[in-house]
Amino acid sequence: MYRPHWLSRRFLTWILWCILLGTCVPPVLEFTAKRFDPYNLAIQTAHQSREFLDALGSPVKEGWFFDGHEQFGDAATAEMMIPVQGSTRTGNLCVKAIKDHRRWRLTQLTLELSKPGQSIDLLAQKPI
Repeated sequence: MYRPHWLSRRFLTWILWCILLGTCVPPVLEFTAKRFDPYNLAIQTAHQSREFLDALGSPVKEGWFFDGHEQFGDAATAEMMIPVQGSTRTGNLCVKAIKDHRRWRLTQLTLELSKPGQSIDLLAQKPI
């Protein structure tokens, strides 16, 4: 019986590995990134802001995928955009942080709401 070349065992194994890696690697990378100190500091600080919770509606959850980068060196810095979703609205947390004396400090924490286009400075807010 003739079997097309693209159905060979090697090809099917390659496809299976691609599917497996494509479904397993992103969650592992996301889990690792969420253990990043600036990420946790930003999320904790945001959740302590009454305006953050009121703007999005409780409970607020962070999205799976966020964008960001870190620069190492004498003055380590990090910039991130974290998607957040509440019961009534969605938005993004815009984060900038710097590492001073082995501790991360937020220099910017802004909630950018999707609809209407509104921006809330969470560092200027009083905590709950």
